[in-house]
Formats: sequence, C-alpha cells, structure tokens
Amino acid sequence: VRGSFKEWVRQRTEGWSSWFGARDQLAETRRKLERAEADLKLADAELRTLSLQVLEIDALRSLFLLPKRENYRYVYGEVVSRRVRPTESRLWAGVALADAAAGGIPRGAPVIAYGENEWGAVGQVMEIQDHRVEVMLLSDPRLKIGVASAASAALGSALINGAGMDRLSLDYVAHPHFMKALTPGTTLVTAIESQFPPGLPVARIVEEGTAGDPATRLQPRAILPFGGLRYVVILVQEGAGDAGEAK
Repeated sequence: VRGSFKEWVRQRTEGWSSWFGARDQLAETRRKLERAEADLKLADAELRTLSLQVLEIDALRSLFLLPKRENYRYVYGEVVSRRVRPTESRLWAGVALADAAAGGIPRGAPVIAYGENEWGAVGQVMEIQDHRVEVMLLSDPRLKIGVASAASAALGSALINGAGMDRLSLDYVAHPHFMKALTPGTTLVTAIESQFPPGLPVARIVEEGTAGDPATRLQPRAILPFGGLRYVVILVQEGAGDAGEAK
C-alpha cells in the first residue's frame, strides 16, 4: 500500500509539474506572440511611411521636370479629397497657408499634374478656403477649354468638353475640319485661346469601336486619370491679380 501511495504521489507531482510547465510555456508563447504582433505593427507603420516617402520623392522628382514658364509662380498642392462622378469632377488640394492667403491664388488659375512621364493640364481653381483649394477638373461637364494638335498648329483648334468621371469629348459640330485631320495617337494640347499656357498636353486621340465598323469614331482620352491624382501644381500668373472665375 505504501509503495502504491508513493507511486500515486509521484505521478500526481509529475502531472502538476507538467501542468505548471505547460502553463509557463503558454504564457511565454503569448508574450512572444504579443512582441511579434508589436514588431509587425511597427514594420507596417514603417512600410507605410516609406511608401509615402517614395510618393513624395517621385512628386519632387517630377517638379524638376516641370519646365519653367516665365511670368508664372508655381504653387504645390497635395490632393486631400476628390469627387469624381458622371455629373461633376472636383478635387481639393492642400497648399501652404502663405500660398492660400487672400489674393495668393486667383480663381480660374490653371492646374497641372505629372503622369505618363509628362506634365499635363487637369483643371482650374474654383475656390480657396483656408489652406484648401477646390479644383474643377477638365472632365467636369461644366468646363470647356480650347485645344490644338501638338503635331500641327495649322489644323486650327477645337473645344474639349468634360463628360464626367475621366471622360472628355470634342466639339464635332463646330470644328468638322479639325476632326477630319485627326488620327489615332494624336496628342491634343492647350491652345493659345485657353486659360492655360499653350502647349500643355490634355488628351490623346483614340479610336473607339471595331475597325471597319461605321460606328467607329475618334475620341479624346485624358492624358492623366483624374480620379487618381495625388499631387498638383497651380500656375499663378504673376501680376494677374484676381483672375476671372473658371468657366
């Protein structure tokens, strides 16, 4: 009996020891898991920071590629929100308080952005509120600008209308000869009569529909996707004062 009792006590003691050991191992495993989760969150935050830095570096690099235009001051802005719909296309960009001061940015000032390895026209300033600027994008149905062919100014000019979202359309009725001279791949740039400096890329002509189909027609496609803009530059003409409202 004494031997059986001792064996029972030994087995119980080993069982308790194993249980306490397993509990300690579980607690240590939980602590390691918590440390790993904390390290993962830290690494994720660092990755996000690095990603933002890469975007900022790309934006700054693009600024070096922006050709200097005389009589213009450049105001750098970061897009903070946007509303790109079939009925309207707007975005809001944050700018430095000094640039957004009264009279610092006139209404109607042209707005450009970088993409596809070139700078292109994207819209015009509508309102300035504190350090935020509201921009009406070229795809807004209420905005129209004059464009010309980058290949030959002799083709004359036409109007590009906003068609909502990222879409643009050409005024076919008013300029039939201009349309007949266009071919797929032609780049359309801002014309002299537009409120933009002349020569800024706006759209490229693409052919929509099946080849040989009578319904096939040429359409302008925006150089830059308006819904994906992150950084913009506002061109403020020196000495222009308060420009007129955007169309």
